[in-house]
Amino acid sequence: SSGNEHDENNLDIQSISIVRALNDRLLFIGREENESGGTTSSLFTIDSYNQSVINKVPLEDGYYFTNDIYHFGDLYIIDYDRSPPSLNSDQLMPKSHYLAAVDIDKGAVLWENKYEINLLNSMNHLKLVYKDGLIIVPLSEQFQAINLNLGEPVSQR
Repeated sequence: SSGNEHDENNLDIQSISIVRALNDRLLFIGREENESGGTTSSLFTIDSYNQSVINKVPLEDGYYFTNDIYHFGDLYIIDYDRSPPSLNSDQLMPKSHYLAAVDIDKGAVLWENKYEINLLNSMNHLKLVYKDGLIIVPLSEQFQAINLNLGEPVSQR
């Protein structure tokens, strides 16, 4: 085999927050240097048998603190806190809490929802629940049902 195949599997990643094994794949958000000297975060999907990169989906700029990654339906849901990049590299900007839906096969982030960081999700991380195409999201005072494919809250009946 040629040496090129090995180089492709040799990931030059600066940081990884959390790794999840789902469907014979390893998923994680990794940060790597880009051409402009900054860093880019992406959701990596690695084949757990041959360690090859199945796909890499670029995410918004910033510093990611991954809480969990779920596989609901055909999508991967990332539950994370993110602080935007700051002009002063020593200073970390305030974090916000997010959920994002990623279609690995299309290599696209379908939606991203921002939530207030509250005592509930900062003190005791509650798991998301998936049922009948809806994701149940624990908020500070209540639970919210959002549509898996659209990321939109479902109206109360």
